[in-house]
Amino acid sequence: MIYFLFRFFPIDDKLIIFESQPDLWDNAWAMYQHFRERGGYRFVWMVEDTRLYTDTGDTKFVSRLGHGLRLKSYWFYSQAKYNIFTHWTLPEFVKRKGQVVIYTSHGIAIKAGKGGGGLSFDYTFSLGKFVNGAQCGFLNCEEEKVLSLGYPRNDLLIRNVSVGVDNPFSIKGVDKVVFWMPTFRKSFQNSLSETGCDTETGLPLYTEASELSELDAFLRGNRLLIIVKIHHLQATKYVFFKKFSNLLFLTDDDLKNNGFQLYEVLGKSDALISDYSSVSFDYLLVNKPIGYVLDDIVAYEQERGFVWDNVKDVMPGHHIYNEGQFKGFLLDVKNGKDVFEKERNLVKDRVFDYTDGNSCDRIVKFFGL
Repeated sequence: MIYFLFRFFPIDDKLIIFESQPDLWDNAWAMYQHFRERGGYRFVWMVEDTRLYTDTGDTKFVSRLGHGLRLKSYWFYSQAKYNIFTHWTLPEFVKRKGQVVIYTSHGIAIKAGKGGGGLSFDYTFSLGKFVNGAQCGFLNCEEEKVLSLGYPRNDLLIRNVSVGVDNPFSIKGVDKVVFWMPTFRKSFQNSLSETGCDTETGLPLYTEASELSELDAFLRGNRLLIIVKIHHLQATKYVFFKKFSNLLFLTDDDLKNNGFQLYEVLGKSDALISDYSSVSFDYLLVNKPIGYVLDDIVAYEQERGFVWDNVKDVMPGHHIYNEGQFKGFLLDVKNGKDVFEKERNLVKDRVFDYTDGNSCDRIVKFFGL
């Protein structure tokens, strides 16, 4: 093929390719911003739709591979010294000698992997040596590829921690903002769906849309706001578009359209509700309450499984199995009652090698950039 001829041109040591799902997001975005601040490099973002972006002096936006021949894409893939990505979208890319492929990851695994061994990279990042085994098990990779330098996105999280209601998506009449970030149950990509865990709402626990109206009334009466961050792989549910007073469904597009990265907003919340999502590890850095919704843990373990033998040991917070416990957690948040701070800090100290918000600096130094 003609693109193979590109491999005879010299590699450009000052060219870095970035790619993420969604575009311009997560760990790749944090690294990109850090490199731009330092200067001295040129960048290419591989994106879904180049019409949404405008090239700048140091950055070009190019259609990614995977949808037919893209000579421009192949040219940049063959020339860039570094290829930094959060999700595998390079099915035809064959690395040249001298190139470095970095899979930033998009979270330390709690769930078991689904064919992660298909990824091809030179290095990936983790939060610390304690979780490297889980990372390797999920990705089916050699441990020497895992660098315990921290996640770039956590630099954004740590630098945007606030006390009290200081969230751009908050509303009047609210004292506390709680993020609810469930992992996806039913995906628009059928091969990724957890068939035993689908619900009418796409949520655990509150599985019927009618139940959310009662929850909304409870939140309103207690001056609480829940922001449900919809996983980008979650299949769309009609309830996501229903209007509530104190229950907000938030998408990646909502964040991007308002000029925010998720981790810039997440740090401004007062508490987190999650389940088997890696965000619950990252959130330990802000030292705020965490509730884990585990009502479908038996079904989930049978369907997907976990990389941890005793997964609850890495869930330092309220373990929620019913609506009463869910509301009890929310009332604790409302009243400033934090009963699991000691347990959170014990897990944080085991999981993280660094908690300083300087992961990008460490990565740059490691690669001598």
